[in-house]
Order: sequence, then C-alpha cells, then structure tokens
Amino acid sequence: LAEDLYTNSYSRDVEYHIDGAYVSISGIVAISDDSHNSDDAEGHIEIYGDDVLLYSSASLTRKSAPESFDVSLRGVEFLKISVVKDTESGLSLVEVMLGDTVLNQY
Repeated sequence: LAEDLYTNSYSRDVEYHIDGAYVSISGIVAISDDSHNSDDAEGHIEIYGDDVLLYSSASLTRKSAPESFDVSLRGVEFLKISVVKDTESGLSLVEVMLGDTVLNQY
C-alpha cells in the first residue's frame, strides 16, 4: 500500500475493501515539501474502519516531523484513509505522504 494523498478542498478519501484479512496498518505520515503555498499548508489524516474513526494524526505542516502510526484493523471490512485540510486558505494544497505503510495480516 503506497499512497500520496492530497487535497485543496476540505478532505479527500481513499477506501479499500480489506475483508477482515488484516490485523493492523502501520507506517509514517508526513506533509510533502511539494505542498503548494507550503508555508500555510496544514492537514492531518484520519483512518476509519467500517466508518468508525480509529486514528487521527496530529495537524502537520511541511516543517513537522513525520508521525508514526500503528492502528488495529481486527475485524474491519472497509478501510478508509482521509486527508483533512486544516488550513483555511483555498490556495493551499496539502500533499500527505504515507511512507513505509504496511497492512499486517493475521
């Protein structure tokens, strides 16, 4: 699973049917240096399992240190990862990088 997610609106989602086959998802989240108007680009990710919020990262900027995550997915049928733009400016594009992302099987 490797995704670069970005948004210039309030949020953007990707969703996967994982059919309860995974025990967890882990990785690192950061804001890309390529985020447009990056001085004010700020956002975070949310991870949902079957529409239940399982994890929300801190609000990040391109100057923030990457944040590690490890989220349980036991029994989850549908995994959704959302990028949420925290910046009010409509000109900012928040590009979120998920690195070293692993779906861990039972």
